[in-house]
Amino acid sequence: MSLNGHRGGGFAGAVLLDRPAPLPPEPVGEATEPSETKPRWWKRSTATSAASPVTSVPKTTPPEPKPVSVGEPVSDTPATPKQVSARRQRRIERVERMRKAGVEPLGFGGRIASAAIIIGAIGIGGVGFAASFANVTKAMTPAFGEWAWLVPAGIDLGIAVTIGLDILLAKMRMRPAWLRFIPWGLTGITIWLNASGHSGIGLVGHVSLPAMFIVMSEVGAHVIRVRAGLAAGETREGPRLPRWLVAPVETVQLWMIMARTPGVDTYEKALAEHHGHVMAAVALREAWGIAWRIKAPHQLRARHRLGTLTATDVTTAKAAADGKPKASAKTDTKPNTASKPAKPSRRTSKTSISDDDALAAIRALPTDKGGHIAVKAAARAAGIGVDRARRLLDANNLLAPRGNES
Repeated sequence: MSLNGHRGGGFAGAVLLDRPAPLPPEPVGEATEPSETKPRWWKRSTATSAASPVTSVPKTTPPEPKPVSVGEPVSDTPATPKQVSARRQRRIERVERMRKAGVEPLGFGGRIASAAIIIGAIGIGGVGFAASFANVTKAMTPAFGEWAWLVPAGIDLGIAVTIGLDILLAKMRMRPAWLRFIPWGLTGITIWLNASGHSGIGLVGHVSLPAMFIVMSEVGAHVIRVRAGLAAGETREGPRLPRWLVAPVETVQLWMIMARTPGVDTYEKALAEHHGHVMAAVALREAWGIAWRIKAPHQLRARHRLGTLTATDVTTAKAAADGKPKASAKTDTKPNTASKPAKPSRRTSKTSISDDDALAAIRALPTDKGGHIAVKAAARAAGIGVDRARRLLDANNLLAPRGNES
């Protein structure tokens, strides 16, 4: 039976009859006024959006992520490309600093070898601790009784902790110099307790195992300290052992230069500074003699003590000192005498006239009754000395007798 022939409508007819009529299409481009009646639930959002004016939402950009610095806790969020590039740049700079210092960074094979060496060192330490545990426990039994095992356990644990702390502080560039002596002392106690009950081959065996572990730990701490200093750009290399043995006095001077001069952190730089110091001392001795520590200027001596004086500076200072005119004692005591004009020399003016001119001037003078001219009058008229005037008068028979010279 068809649905159209069913008088009562049935279920299918009821569904078809209860379907809502389709809504007329809204005109395109015309603003529709909000309906006063409450819209149906499936059209409520459409009616609300039509009633409210359309506003543009401002486009916001997410804030840039803050770069993670060393020491801050790392969040669970993945790193941005900018953070990855900054981290990679820091790693490249660290590798470049290490290569400039002559240390090649470890590759994959080097890391595997380092891991194997570390595992072997830990194994050697464990074997040494196990070998000494029974002997130390036996030696401590009369004093501690059943708690004697705590002595070797505490000593071995102290050695392991202090070595680990030493390596960690070396990695952080905070390693104190005295910390290394603590595991050395504890190892010495262990060796002494082990060797006290043995002799010969047993003594060598008990001494060698702890000593090897201490040597390996020191080597590891040294490597970590050097690599950490190279990565941070803070490395300090002291004089080598052969230098200490061959020339201990000069090596102490090198060490003092490295300790007091900023920027001198390698043996080569300290050696260059020491050579410059010696050459400056040689230049000072050539300029002011063997007593240059007293005769040299105070400024040059101070710069020589500070290590900033060079041989060129000494040569320049000596040339400037030699070219400066020396002031006389009279000038120092009477500074105004230099400004006074010098008096003309009377002797120079008298000797500038010839004998003929002087004689002509003398003959122009009037003579006395005897035809003589006084010496003083002749000298004054000719501008010559008395002795010369007497000589000229005597040569020309114009000299008056002794009683009438005036």
